[in-house]
This record gives sequence, C-alpha cells and structure tokens, in this order.
Amino acid sequence: MLKIVKNKILIIFASFIGISCLLIMPDYQVPEVEIVSPLAGEYVAEIVPIICEISDNSNLLRAELWVNNDSTGIQIPYYDEMGNTIESFEEIKESYSMQWNTRWVEDNSYYLHVRAYDINGNMGKSDEVLIAVNNENSNPASISITSIELENRNYRISWEKSEDEDFKKYTLQHLNPWIDFFHYNEIEILTTTEQDCTSFLHVGIDPTIINNYYRIKVYDELDFVSTSLPKVILPDPYPIALDIVSASYDNNSIIINWNKCLETDFLRYELYESYDEDMENSELICSIDDAEILEFIREGIYDNETRYYRIDVIDIWEQKTKGTILEANAFTRFYKAYGGIEDDGGFHVIPISQNGFIVSGYTKSFGAGDKDGLVLQLDLEGNQLSKNTFGSSNLDVIEDAVILSDSTIIFAGRTESNQNNGIDGWIIHTDRMGNFISDNSFGNLGNDRLNAISNNNGSLIAVGSKSIQNGNSTDIDIWLVKLDQFGTIINEYTFGGSNFDYGKDVYPLSVGGYILLGETLSYGSGGFDIYLLKISEFGDIEWSTTLSGTTSNESSKKLIFDKSGGGYYILMKEGGNSSAPVCIIKVDINGNELWRHNYGYTVNDNGADMIDIGINSDILLVFGTTYINGNGDLWFFKVDINTGEMFDENIFSDGENEDYGYGINVVTDDGGYILVGETTSYGSGGKDVIVIKTDPYGNTVGFEIE
Repeated sequence: MLKIVKNKILIIFASFIGISCLLIMPDYQVPEVEIVSPLAGEYVAEIVPIICEISDNSNLLRAELWVNNDSTGIQIPYYDEMGNTIESFEEIKESYSMQWNTRWVEDNSYYLHVRAYDINGNMGKSDEVLIAVNNENSNPASISITSIELENRNYRISWEKSEDEDFKKYTLQHLNPWIDFFHYNEIEILTTTEQDCTSFLHVGIDPTIINNYYRIKVYDELDFVSTSLPKVILPDPYPIALDIVSASYDNNSIIINWNKCLETDFLRYELYESYDEDMENSELICSIDDAEILEFIREGIYDNETRYYRIDVIDIWEQKTKGTILEANAFTRFYKAYGGIEDDGGFHVIPISQNGFIVSGYTKSFGAGDKDGLVLQLDLEGNQLSKNTFGSSNLDVIEDAVILSDSTIIFAGRTESNQNNGIDGWIIHTDRMGNFISDNSFGNLGNDRLNAISNNNGSLIAVGSKSIQNGNSTDIDIWLVKLDQFGTIINEYTFGGSNFDYGKDVYPLSVGGYILLGETLSYGSGGFDIYLLKISEFGDIEWSTTLSGTTSNESSKKLIFDKSGGGYYILMKEGGNSSAPVCIIKVDINGNELWRHNYGYTVNDNGADMIDIGINSDILLVFGTTYINGNGDLWFFKVDINTGEMFDENIFSDGENEDYGYGINVVTDDGGYILVGETTSYGSGGKDVIVIKTDPYGNTVGFEIE
C-alpha cells in the first residue's frame, strides 16, 4: 500500500516538473506569412485586397501591410474609432485579408510585404511582392457643362448627369478671376450628393465680365474625381442698336417711331433730342421701361423746325447701345431718282391724300418700245410701290393727269401706237395705283397730241394740237377735246389760223366755257406769241388776244385762275436773248394785260410749271430749270403777286450734270410741295425721273440713293 502511494507521489511530482519546464521555456518561433494575392507583377487599382496565409504555433496578435518598407497602418484586426474590435483573427481565420486603398497613391511600382505578430512578440514577414498601381481609368466618367444661360438676372448652369454606380457628389466651380488656363481662382458655388441634380441657378452674377469660366467635377466613393474642361460664357453683349424708323410731322408735333428691342434683358429705352446733327448738347426727352412701347409724340414743334433724334437701349446690366441719328423736320422731305439704264422722265405728279404720289411721264428703260407712258406709285416717303408702263413699240408719252371723284386717274398725252401711222392724242384710264383700266387714242393722219387735261366736276376737258389739212398744206391748230369720265371723246374743237398754233393749258369756267392758253404763229406781232382765248361751252370763240414778249418766239407754260376773281396768271418763257426769260403775266377777266414780271439768270432758264397758294392766290410757285451754275439745275421759287418779289428760292445745285424741272403740286397733307422732272446727275443711267418732296419753304434733304 505504501509502495502505491509512493508511486503516485512520484508521478505527480514528475508531472509538475514537466509543466513547469514548459511554462518557463521561451517561444522563438515566428509566424509564417505568405501573400497569396495580388501576385507579383500584377497591376492593381482603387481598393486592392491583400490576401495572406498566416500560421503560428501560438496565438496571432495582428498583421500589418507594408509598402516599400513603410508601414501603411493597414492591419488585422480592424478597430473602430472607439477601439472596439471589428474583425478579429478568430473571425477571419479562414481568409486573412486587408484592403489597400490606392486612391492617394501615385501610379508606380511598389514592393508589398505583410508582417504578422503573435502574442509572444514574434514577428513573421512575407516575401516581397512587386506590383504596379495604375489608377489611370479609375476616375468617374467625365461629364460636361451643357449650357449657361441668363435667367432673369441669374445664370442657369446645366450639366450632364453622371451614370457612375459609385457616384458620390458634384462640385460646381466658378473660376474667377481667370488669368489663363494655369492661373485662376476656384470658387465652389455648389456641392451636392444628389445624382439627379443637373442644374444650378447662380445668383449675384456679373455677366459683363470677360473670361467668365465655370467647370463641373464629379467624385466617386473613393474620391476619384473627373473635372470638365472650363466652359466660358461670353460677356453679355451690348443691346443691338435700334433705328428710329420714322419721325413724321403732324399738328405741331413730331411722331417718333422706332424698332422693337428683342433682348431678353431689356431694361429701358432712352430717347434723345438735339438741334445738332451730331447730337451735341442732346437732351433726354423720354425714358420708357416697356419694350412694347415704340412711339413717342414730341409736342410743341413749330413749322420748318429741324431736330435730330436718337433712340438708345439699355439692358438690366446698364449696358447702353446708342442708335442711329435721324433728322426730323416738321415736314416729310425726300429727294430720289427712279428709272433704268435708258432715258426716263417725269412730267406730272399727283398727291394722293395720306397715300403718297402718282408720277407720270415716259420711259425707255422699261416697256415695249421706243418710249412708253410711265406711271409710278410712291408712298409718302418716296419709296416706289409700283411701276406701270403703257404703249407699244413706238413713241408714247404721258404729259398730264387728273384724279376723278372715284379716285381713278385719267392721263393725257400722245401715242404712235395706233393705226394712223402718225401721232394721236392719247387718254389712259387707271385705278388710283396706276393699274390699267382702258385707253383711247384719237386724231388724224398727222401729228396730234394732248398737252393738258382738266376735271370740271366730272366733265373732262383736254387741250393740245391737231394737224389740219388745208388743200395741199397742213397747219396745226389748238385742239380742245371734251371727254366723259371714262376718257371717251364727246366732242372736239379746233382754233387757229393758217399757220402753227398750239394749245398748252385749259381752265374750265364755273359758269360754262373755257379759257385756253396756247402759242400762235398765225396771229400776233411776229414769231410765236402767247395766245389766250375764251371759248363757250359750245366751242365758240368769245374773245381772243395775243401777248408778245420782249423779242420773239415766246412759249406758253401754265394758266392759273386768280381766286380773287381778278383774272388769270400766265407763266411763259420769252424767246430771244432775254437774261430773265421766265415771265409771269397778270391779265384781267377779258385777257387784258395788267402787269408782268421777269425772273431768271440766263437765256436758257425756263419755268415749266406754276401753282398758286393762299385764299386769294396771293403767292405763286414756279418750278423749272436754271443755268446759273453752267449746267441745268432744278429751280424753285415763290412770287408775291402784290409786289412781284421772288422769295424762298431754292436752286438744287448738287447735281453735276443736266437736271430739268417739269411739274409741281401742293401736298395738302403737310403744306409742302412735290416736284418732278428729269436728271442725268443721279439714277441708273441716261435720264432718270427725279422726284423731290419739300417743306412749305422749298427746303428738302440731300439726294437719297435707293
């Protein structure tokens, strides 16, 4: 029994000795570590899993990733910010793995190894693995700013949507100030994590600055970023300059109209007025903040005042653009030529109230033949609205015209477009725009023509000359033709002697009958004299008289009834060598001469037409041609009938070649005058129709090229 106890004691003691030896013997065995992934020579990017195999004879404490012999701080186990274990070795013993974020690592080659530590302080180290980091394709897909547009006083900036699954945020930057692509200041104006957000309203902007750049950045969850190219928004342009389209005079006011501003950032119009054509000392006369208001009435304008206007437009950024300067006279005025490369001329003009003018004459540039009758329709500004020609292959000319109560127009002249192989009197009927309705021609086998036509309450009377066969000889007599309102001949009469006599004008008397003005070689003191006749309504001569000039071969031009009842005024041209050949003669109701006055500067001067103004025909207006400057210039002047004094004279001497004045009329719309003639100074070639609109004083603008 004692022996058994002894044996047990020996066994216990031996066990105790063995355990004690184990407890006090040190552990020198290091952990064994091998990097399984990535493999040597492998390219890696973004988050790289470092997978290891680690073994040890004791418990492992931790493992750590080293790169290029520098600790990365990446280790197993992981701990949170409070120091609590996230993953322990026990939890991951089947797969030792660490995550290496290469976001902030430069693309290059790196040596990796993992160090493992056991609880006894032994450290095992894996072999180094050489890998290459390449994050070249790791950035999110690039996006661009698609548009930058003004929205009221702000910029609406839009960009493409990022489709990346690991999207993190957008950052929108204003690069201001911008010096160049390498020097600028980055101002972040928006950061958003909303992937569907693709626009932003940038307030407080200044769109007038130069080099205004924006760019958009997109980030992924690893903070890889793609940056768009800078997008420049050009400085907001100054407003487009506006033109004043019209400045018309009416009732002591100038009505000013301008084009509409179509700018989205419109702020206001500013209208300036000056007495100087360069807008010196201009005055702001109105400011309008409604883009739809395009008219301003400047009141308190007196006759013959000339002012200058300019419309400026200002945008909401206070950028101002000055408009063009427009001269505004109290009356509409123009000076224009019309025609083609051949000869064209205007002999007569009719103002159409509030609708412009009808000009008639001849054309060789257009039509069917040598000369054709020409009718131009012009608007109030002298712009050509239509052109009509009448006639055939021979010579056809319109000399005069009257407007009827139905606003249609009757033209009178001469035509060779007939079956008589000669020249006939010619009547054309058109609508108020000059469009053809009908025509008639009448005469003998000789040379017949109509020079003037008058409307007497719907009854038309025309005067001209007609060939008369007297045995074996032919003479020419004054020809008086009565017409209906359609231009159809009702009756005709001839007057004259055995030589040449021409009818130039006719005045229908309110009591019946007519006063005829012409020229005669059959009667008088020799050569051509002025021939004045009173004809009954049945064609009988009640009296006749001749008026001679200072020498010989006078020519008659125009007959005007004195509204005071004191007789008639006759415009004529004296022949011979008179230095003042334009002559106005006043006769009483029986044709007796009361007085005469002469005007002009050279023997070639000519007064072609005359009208009267005033309640009692107090003032006569004459239009024609003067050669005071060597070549023919258009010539306008007024005559006071009480004194014979010439005033408000205007010689249109700007033309360098020959210009001839033929017709004048009063424009009742504004009291100005409309003048018509021929020009070789302006136009398209040869002679052209010249039309001038003046104010009541005979003033106009410079020639306007169409």
